[in-house]
Amino acid sequence: MLKKPALNPEILYEIFETITRGCDQFLSTEEKEQRKKNIEIFMASGRQPLNVGLNFFTRINSVRVLCDNIEMCIDDDSDDEVVTIGEISYNSLFLKPILNVIGPSIRGFCLSNLPEGTDIDDIFEVLVNEGIENVNISSSEIITEKCFSKLCNLTSIKVLSYPFTYSQLPLIRSKSREFRFGFDFAELIKEKPENFSMPWVKDLHICADVELSDFTAKSVEYFVKCISEIFPNIEDLCIQFEPSNPTWKSAYGIMKVLEPHLFKSIPLSVKGNIEMELGVEEVESLDAFYKLTEGDNEYVADIYLALKKFEIHEDFTAYLMVRC
Repeated sequence: MLKKPALNPEILYEIFETITRGCDQFLSTEEKEQRKKNIEIFMASGRQPLNVGLNFFTRINSVRVLCDNIEMCIDDDSDDEVVTIGEISYNSLFLKPILNVIGPSIRGFCLSNLPEGTDIDDIFEVLVNEGIENVNISSSEIITEKCFSKLCNLTSIKVLSYPFTYSQLPLIRSKSREFRFGFDFAELIKEKPENFSMPWVKDLHICADVELSDFTAKSVEYFVKCISEIFPNIEDLCIQFEPSNPTWKSAYGIMKVLEPHLFKSIPLSVKGNIEMELGVEEVESLDAFYKLTEGDNEYVADIYLALKKFEIHEDFTAYLMVRC
């Protein structure tokens, strides 16, 4: 009886590498779907091609969980370059084995969206574990309480981005040097944890969701004081203000409130910026713009543009812009 010829694993690896090539380049939707189909055809063609494909993906150390698929990447810390080398659909037959094989090596996890019906618990269980260093989750609505609890209990995260509320900050066990979070400005006063600080945070990025009715000089000054108390050792600070209802009136109202003296509790050693850059509803004509800004146009810098800039101290400035 003739033996089946053995396939050369090195050649199979090169073929699979060729199939996945170009994942980090712009492709049409049709080209992306064809590439994903080619990957599945290769891995379904036998045990040896399956093992070659799985072995190929062991290089993955970072993933982006998106609405249409999961992008698998190599994040090279030496040059800050992230290269996508594969992507897999949620309905793929190989989703589970691929996630299982890449799970132990994952150091970066980014979650921005999920298709309806996808079980985030299963994905989180495999990909987000002790040893992970960079976690970026865009919304609290796309993870479960189980995922949130696991996120808070991890201790290895060095860069953490999640829309925590103030009251949730004491739950975080990781001592991340770089920390990003967004919150509802109105909840600040009632939710600030007492006698709590995160002195290990050096690089802080905050995005505040603002209702104009809550945004006063007094509330801003209190907010800045809270930041200085909770994060006493920050070196770099970025604060973004975003209106809950982004209109010219709300954005311009925020612009008028913000003044240098409200940030006086920030140490002189801190570098960074205060930001608000918004494009809001269009006006139908120049006359409509003049009517919109009539009697309240101190910071109108040009047609359809308001701008306010000031220095808080050296290397710490504010740039506030609204355009319609």
